[in-house]
Amino acid sequence: MSQQDIYSVAYLPPVAWFASFIKSEYPIIDIHEHYVKQTYRNRADIYSEKGKQILSIPVIKKDHHTKLKDIQISNVEPWNKIHWKAIKAAYNKSPFFLYYEDDLFDIFHKKHTSLINFHQQLLETIFEAIGIEKEIIFSNKYIEKDKLHTDYRNYFNQKINTISLPEYTQVFSDKYGFISNLSIIDLLFNEGPNTLLYLENSL
Repeated sequence: MSQQDIYSVAYLPPVAWFASFIKSEYPIIDIHEHYVKQTYRNRADIYSEKGKQILSIPVIKKDHHTKLKDIQISNVEPWNKIHWKAIKAAYNKSPFFLYYEDDLFDIFHKKHTSLINFHQQLLETIFEAIGIEKEIIFSNKYIEKDKLHTDYRNYFNQKINTISLPEYTQVFSDKYGFISNLSIIDLLFNEGPNTLLYLENSL
């Protein structure tokens, strides 16, 4: 049996997540793991005019053992429109924002209830934009750690970001310098068609 690589779902995943995922022969996203708060599972990092900015999706969970597939999004506040406003403010002047804006706009201006379904829509749209021809496979059960799997579920840690990636030009890099491993949209809006080549040559 070939080795599988296990990933957690992530909100507009960081660049390193994508670089690892596209190089994996058999990647699978575990949606049966327990939800872990304050991680990329519901958070994304973008580059705003004030530096790194965290976008956090408000969620509803029953208890500490709620599976990712059962996590619901709280829509008490219009978080999706707030996030889109922040993304547009951060990247409106980037070289390729206008090129990809419409597809992402549509997703952010719909009401979403399932965290997994929202992430799936984003991933499919971003995969197509980048030109990634890889199937997005969700697990049908929790995947135990063993020698047949490489576990990346907690490898991409938002609190301890020590992953160093090649520099590319960012909108506000003249003010704060290069910030490594932000959301994939930072790379996409700044590098456009070169995104896939960058990912293939990273990590």
